Amino acid sequence: MDMDMEMDNNPTRGPLIASHQVNIYNGNWKGREVAIKCPQDKRKAIEEINCYKANDHCQTIVRLHDYVENDGKLELILEKSTCSLMELFSFDTPLRPDHLENVHFERKLEFIKDFQKHDVWEDTWHVVGEKKYYGYPTPKLLNIIRDIVDAVVYLQKSEFRPNLDPNHILIFHDLRAKLLMSQSDAKGWKGPEIQRQQGKTTKHDMFGLGLLIYFCASKKGYHPFGEIESPDKCQRIINQMTRQTYNQMTRQTVLSNKAKIRISHSSEAQHLVNKLLQCDPEERPDVRHENKLLHTSFKKTELN
Repeated sequence: MDMDMEMDNNPTRGPLIASHQVNIYNGNWKGREVAIKCPQDKRKAIEEINCYKANDHCQTIVRLHDYVENDGKLELILEKSTCSLMELFSFDTPLRPDHLENVHFERKLEFIKDFQKHDVWEDTWHVVGEKKYYGYPTPKLLNIIRDIVDAVVYLQKSEFRPNLDPNHILIFHDLRAKLLMSQSDAKGWKGPEIQRQQGKTTKHDMFGLGLLIYFCASKKGYHPFGEIESPDKCQRIINQMTRQTYNQMTRQTVLSNKAKIRISHSSEAQHLVNKLLQCDPEERPDVRHENKLLHTSFKKTELN
């Protein structure tokens, strides 16, 4: 893609749809609905563009259609999703007058309500191995988890270290998930090594993957280290974590003193999350070699 764009290729920017570290707008480009991402840092924008181009054939990474430069800043033209993973689990914003005439908002609200009502959890007994559990993620939710895992595993061979949090996992109309490339770290979703200035590596991706799997598989979109609405507090707990305190957390209550770090439907899934969330990066698994563990953790339903 050439930086010298024809004016006809410039997208039409619509309403703001997200502003987590960077503004993203609804837009129209060449007759199709798109999302327009407007990074403030041009250097990071170029790195994101290069990563999108290098991974264009990956089905679980958001597709970059094109990009343009306006007033010295780059605008990334991306495929349009329906909502984010965060919205899918926690979207409960009441309708405002300006929403009543917003087709995009109404479509998103209907999509999320339908998912929350039908596609999160199966309230039935099931057997995994020799253990019996009540309740299990639906096939559609398992596919979302699998898509997230596939995107993270795919990027292990890349030098680009993505920001892994529910606002950067985008959900599409067919309830499949794709990763939005971003290097803007979100509080509450960073591994303890960042506080220790050890830098982001593929092992940091494993910590983020553990948080995301827990977020999905805990049924209600929970954070394992605190309330989802208090990212600063969650990050403080993570930053202060040691091997001893983490082992205590896996046995004691941490979710507002109401729940353990646990996934109720599968001890295998619990074991996987415990491994991914280890405070020492070197103790986290390399998921490229953990396919058996990943499959047995979510083996009740075939993942397409």
